[in-house]
Amino acid sequence: MSDHATPGAPEGRRAALSPSRAKDFMQCPLLFRLRTVDRLDEPGSLATHRGTLVHAVLERLYDLPAGERTVSAALGMLPDQWEEHRGRNPRVMELFDSPGRVEAWLEEARGLIASYFRLENPARLEPAERELFVQAQTRGGLLLRGFIDRLDVAGDGAVRVVDYKTGRSPGPRFVAEALFQMRFYALVLRLMRGRAPRRLQLIYLKDGRVLTHDPHPAELESTAVRLERLWDEVEDCARSGRFAPRRSRLCDWCSFQAACPLFGGEPPPAPEEGAARLLAARGARVVDADVIAREVVEPGTPGLSEVVEAFGTAVLTADGGLDRAALAARVFTDPRARAELEAITLPRIAQAAARRMEEAGPDGVAVYDVPLLIETGTEDLFDCVLVVEAPLTARLSRLEERGLSRREAGSRMAGQVGDEERRRAADVVLVNNGTEQDLVDGVDWLWEHRVRANISAGVSAGIA
Repeated sequence: MSDHATPGAPEGRRAALSPSRAKDFMQCPLLFRLRTVDRLDEPGSLATHRGTLVHAVLERLYDLPAGERTVSAALGMLPDQWEEHRGRNPRVMELFDSPGRVEAWLEEARGLIASYFRLENPARLEPAERELFVQAQTRGGLLLRGFIDRLDVAGDGAVRVVDYKTGRSPGPRFVAEALFQMRFYALVLRLMRGRAPRRLQLIYLKDGRVLTHDPHPAELESTAVRLERLWDEVEDCARSGRFAPRRSRLCDWCSFQAACPLFGGEPPPAPEEGAARLLAARGARVVDADVIAREVVEPGTPGLSEVVEAFGTAVLTADGGLDRAALAARVFTDPRARAELEAITLPRIAQAAARRMEEAGPDGVAVYDVPLLIETGTEDLFDCVLVVEAPLTARLSRLEERGLSRREAGSRMAGQVGDEERRRAADVVLVNNGTEQDLVDGVDWLWEHRVRANISAGVSAGIA
């Protein structure tokens, strides 16, 4: 596992929470898991991409001198912003029924941009901040973070938080829900600056309405309590391994229906190791080497082609996939064959793992869950090596659940380094032979005394 931290970043109780991730969990715990823990690929929707595009234009509009902030200038920015957006998100083109639909979609974006000028006069505004990243820690230790579209500061220091919405304004029943994100930002700003914003403003470009709200200290305190309780619920789900789906009117627009039991789908397996699952709940980016090992030899990959070239078609199933049982029978009784397989797969696994760990970002925590760290001699690449020990019977049972016989499982374990050598390489050893709470307590200790301590000291802290 590996961890990266920004010196001086606030210490979180467990992890950072953003308005969007908080709303995900409130909407559907399974949605939260699939986006935040599993990080499944998500093409998005045309509405989402259009919102991103319009936001980019409105942000860059204020780069111009006040007198040049006109409708025509804003519309003139759209083609370049669209090309830039499409370059970063090439899959957006898959969402169009036909190439001709693109122009109609862009025309909708032009209409939203023009609508903005009927609601505000940008020539009379000088925002203090745009796309401002904010983060602060609650008294309970929960780190809150997010991006504010625009921050206006009056001459007397009063602050207005402005957010652009490309959809329709909410009906009276849903105003409180719409204001959740803005109260979140107001709370963060008060924690950061000691003063809450005077006004929260939502600009709805679809129907040309503006929703304003002046927050009170009591409601911001209530928001803080609500968020901390929400994170307690997230941790409860993580400890149990159960993020239940929740049906709502928004299910029809969910892009994860294929992984949702409510629609006949099945979520991907949760991390098998309890420690990995608990670290993921604390905001770590968990990268599972076993998952990648399967991906690099999927049908159509160069990895599978090389495996077949080395071991023949006898290691293939009838449908052209890898017959893992047949391959295991070959390599785990023949050290030379095993070395040949590892020469094909290990470099590919390492490259894919490195790319995914980088996704944690410069102030995130990346965890590499790998069974053969010591065997491959890569333990020195990580800041901290965590060994989770389980009884021998439990380890054998786990391998048997994966389709190996007791003999095959024993043979595989015989090819791995012994417990004593693994302990010598470890910075931290957790013994997973007690209750779930024992493991929770161990991971809590690791997070507090290794990860958070190193972050506070401005030192990279990592776990493998």
